[in-house]
Amino acid sequence: PFDDNDGDGIWDSGNPSNNTYQYQGYAISGDGTDDNITVPEDVFELQIFTMSAWVNIKDTNQNPIFGNANSQLYYGYHFRVNADTPNVSFSSTTFNGAALDKVESTTTLNTDEWHHVAVTLSGSQIDMYVDGVLEGSDTSQQTLVYDTTMYPMIGEDTVRSGYEDNFNGQISDFRIYNTSLNSSQIEQIYNASFEDQTNLIAQWKLDDATGTSAADSSTQVNDGTLNGGPVWFNPDVNIGALTMPATGIYHATSGTTT
Repeated sequence: PFDDNDGDGIWDSGNPSNNTYQYQGYAISGDGTDDNITVPEDVFELQIFTMSAWVNIKDTNQNPIFGNANSQLYYGYHFRVNADTPNVSFSSTTFNGAALDKVESTTTLNTDEWHHVAVTLSGSQIDMYVDGVLEGSDTSQQTLVYDTTMYPMIGEDTVRSGYEDNFNGQISDFRIYNTSLNSSQIEQIYNASFEDQTNLIAQWKLDDATGTSAADSSTQVNDGTLNGGPVWFNPDVNIGALTMPATGIYHATSGTTT
């Protein structure tokens, strides 16, 4: 069985290897239509950072894990599961939407499987990890550019009408650090053994279980706002979880999804 013995949203015992993924516990479940979490704008306007999350896709359409662009889908960057492949990518764009750089993973993310994904950026170096393993690197990343107003969102990539993509599946334990963690530290996050919060500027565990806010468990109090009509509930196991009242909904059980 899977057990969260101390209430931190991470399974402390169990054998996830039989399912080729580790199960993370709390999650937000999006319907791929209009669900997202908006977060404070200034948190993500960085040149050096680490972003990580647990993800579980429901389809092989484009599934944005996190988007940070202006109202025209320009500037900023996108952290997503690509359509069809589907692997993980991080791409950045200029003031007119032209590409600055892109890095991709090699692992194919199957539907109804949990995977831990992470991207680190420091100067011209950008690295992509899946399940604690480095899978893609690039040393030509240019300086990220940000507009006066940006729209950072978990589970959606833009506010521009007609260009939106939304995550269909589950996202859990989304974090951002204002430093580029090394490969050993990324592996520790994957194995739930990384405890250093010195550079942690936001962590949304998504274990709130009530209300329309996603609490930031870091010391920075960068709470997010849920959009798309979400409701909280407790699924088959004793965890807090959030699902969206629309088509394509599923929730997590102990080691499987339904």
